[in-house]
Amino acid sequence: MISIQYEYDFLSGQSLDLGLTPGTQDDQSDSADFTDDIQMKDLFIRDLGYCTVKYMDKVHRNEAYFVNRLGFLINIYQTKDAQDPIDIDIYLKEPGKNKLDYMYEEVFLDFYSRR
Repeated sequence: MISIQYEYDFLSGQSLDLGLTPGTQDDQSDSADFTDDIQMKDLFIRDLGYCTVKYMDKVHRNEAYFVNRLGFLINIYQTKDAQDPIDIDIYLKEPGKNKLDYMYEEVFLDFYSRR
């Protein structure tokens, strides 16, 4: 069994990389192999299996962006030192006054609870 790793640049229409990896190698290991050429303002769209906090931090440090679903072990905080995560359910579950079409907020991600 093999896995196909493919990197594509939507703006230029160019294929950047195509590789084969063992199907037994987990996707998070592969994600580390595809972060050496991050450019400022790049946008990475990846499957959740490819995402780790380390990967997201590296993208952020290179002033690039990512879009992906967060894993269930990752909490979102308003500040780097906050003890309580943001309660996203308030925005997602309550119809009416709190329901937003979108939300823009600088946040900090971390595993587990900080308490």
